[in-house]
Formats: sequence, C-alpha cells, structure tokens
Amino acid sequence: MTCPNTVPYRGKINRPGREQVLKQQSMVLWFTGLSGSSKSTIAHVMEERFHQLGRLTCLFDGENARRGLRLTAFISLLKEDCVIEFCNSEVASNNGRKP
Repeated sequence: MTCPNTVPYRGKINRPGREQVLKQQSMVLWFTGLSGSSKSTIAHVMEERFHQLGRLTCLFDGENARRGLRLTAFISLLKEDCVIEFCNSEVASNNGRKP
C-alpha cells in the first residue's frame, strides 16, 4: 500500500551516531502472530530484562498506536492502515533503508 500524502524526512542523526552515544548496538525485535498470542506480554518482559541489563529500549506496540490514532480528531482524514504502515517502516528503518 502506498501512502501518497506521506513524505519521508531523513534527519542528520543516523544509526551509527546513536549507537556511539548510547554505547550499544541497536536492533529491532519484531513480534508477529495472531491476536491474543502474548506478543505484547513477551515484548514487555524482554524490555524489562534489557532495562535490568542497563540497555536503553523503546517499545512500539501497534495496538497502542491504533488506539491513540482512533482518539485523534484528524484520523478520519487519514487511512489508519497507511499511518500504521508508515510508523512500522520508520521504526525499522536504517536511514531510509531496511536493515
């Protein structure tokens, strides 16, 4: 699906720069599965463990994003699937390239 109204913006801060500042290698863990298959539960347990190990994490839960988007007044003007697809691609991007 192509989203004609979204324009990618690539900032000057890149992955190697972030890794140098954080002193850790970045990665994406992507959980897929059926609804109710404990993807979010597993992701939160893993996030807590990484935190205990002193690692910075960022958890992006698609269900939370969808709920937030539904509550936003302007979402009726956008296609929800298009926004979620854009968010997912940005989360996993490496300066515009998939890892």
